[in-house]
Amino acid sequence: MKARKALAAAALVAAAAAGCTTAQGDTAPAPSTSAAPSTPAKPELSREAYQELLDAAEAALMPAAGALSWAGTSAAYKEAAGKLHKALGEQRDALAGQTPPAAVATAHTALLRGLRAAQRAAKTVRLPGPQRNACGAVDALPRQTARRFPDRLLDESRLVRRVEAIQAGGYMFGAFVTVLAAPRAAEAEMPSGAAVVPLGAKGAGTLEFTNKLRHDAVAYLVSSGDTAKPLAAVYVRKDETATVPGIGGSYEIYVKAGSDWDSGASAFTRDCYFARFNEAMGADKVTTATILATDTPQENGPVEIPPF
Repeated sequence: MKARKALAAAALVAAAAAGCTTAQGDTAPAPSTSAAPSTPAKPELSREAYQELLDAAEAALMPAAGALSWAGTSAAYKEAAGKLHKALGEQRDALAGQTPPAAVATAHTALLRGLRAAQRAAKTVRLPGPQRNACGAVDALPRQTARRFPDRLLDESRLVRRVEAIQAGGYMFGAFVTVLAAPRAAEAEMPSGAAVVPLGAKGAGTLEFTNKLRHDAVAYLVSSGDTAKPLAAVYVRKDETATVPGIGGSYEIYVKAGSDWDSGASAFTRDCYFARFNEAMGADKVTTATILATDTPQENGPVEIPPF
């Protein structure tokens, strides 16, 4: 009996060593212990090659950053943000596929994290759609509104600090971050006398318009109350006078005043004020008109009107 038990135990040990037997009599293979082959890391880049990689990333990111800085409408701003999102992802992937010089390996990894965070932020930009704002501008995008998104993007990604770490290693990179961090570019200031709407019909009339408001203004010469088709419109800076010669026919003076003139929308975007002079200006003569500060009494002066 003891001999048969010993033989049975030996058979079990032998079966375990050879592999388990299935119900059909097939022997199941023993599990493999070999690891899957890994992709070998790319060789470390030289300083020159790494700088070329950074230059390529910068060249791809700059146009999108610049477009975001100059966008003047919600639609243009969202389009620029979409292009920036795409460029950030593509350049992050391009940088991630290379092995940087050992001296900047830590900074390189941090930069990749920053680009990924910036890409996520660029996907979530939210701005109002086309609409007429309080200044009467359709889809105008004030600088304060446009500033919030890049501020959030840079704050969440910490790109400024991460780019500085790359620069500390002796590399040139980060101009696109400088563009994003800069205040949104203001439109060049208009000089007094600049034609917002060129004079149409010619005549012998002249208007000398003086602006004593606290902001710049545009004087519109309007016939028959049609502000959409003025005879002419002239920009007049605060405390200055502009002259419009060669006016044909009678007209009324309508005024837009405010800050941050948007030539594309033909409107100011902040601190707006709209007025109309009640008296019609006669044809073929010199007319002098002055608009005073809104809190200053003005006999026969203009009256405030809704945006136009």
